[in-house]
Order: sequence, then C-alpha cells, then structure tokens
Amino acid sequence: MNTGVDLVDVGEVADALEHFGERYLRRIHRAEELTGHDGHSPARRAQHFAGRFAAKEAVFKALHFPSDRALPWTDIQIISTPGGWPGVVLHDRARTWASSQGISQVELSITHDRTMAMAFAVAV
Repeated sequence: MNTGVDLVDVGEVADALEHFGERYLRRIHRAEELTGHDGHSPARRAQHFAGRFAAKEAVFKALHFPSDRALPWTDIQIISTPGGWPGVVLHDRARTWASSQGISQVELSITHDRTMAMAFAVAV
C-alpha cells in the first residue's frame, strides 16, 4: 500500500485559467474531464480544477512513479463515480506502471475551500 497527498493553491489555478484558459486545462486533463464545468463561475471552476490537479499529484505520488521519468498528467484521469465520489482511471504509462508494481486499485479523497485544495490517494 502506498499513499500520496498534495495541496494546491486555488489562486494559482485561477491565474493559470485566466492567462492560458483551455490550453492549460488540455495539458493536464483528458477531454472527458473537461465536460460539465462551463456554467460554473470562474471561482468555482478554479476550485474544481485545483482539486483535480491535487488529485493527479496525489495519485502520482501514491503510484511511486520514478520522479526522473515523464508521466503525462492525462495518463491519470479523475472521474466522478455514480455515487458522486472521486475515482481514478489510469491510462497508458500510468496503467502499465501500476500493473508492474502490483497496484490494482487507487482510492482518492479530494477537499477544497475558497483558497486551497487537497487530495489524498491510496494505491493498493
């Protein structure tokens, strides 16, 4: 069992969204992760995507992926489960790495307020 945690400043994500917009989002998120958030206020979008970025960082850490190797952020997909809880789907290099390490499941928790977002991941 491996764990990972990450903390993200919502203001930094808000700045990135303001300056780089969709280009910023597409570098980090898969197309499926970007749907359903257009109607949110800029502050709410920043909170959401800060939480999702913290989640990807936490999952990366829980996977113990070598820090000297590149792993595209899009290889870690954060989903909403039917019950509304966050979930993780691994793709490509992340999935291959997890399998090679005997990791079959990643559990995730995300929280945020107006200024900070945090995520905690457990890989088993």
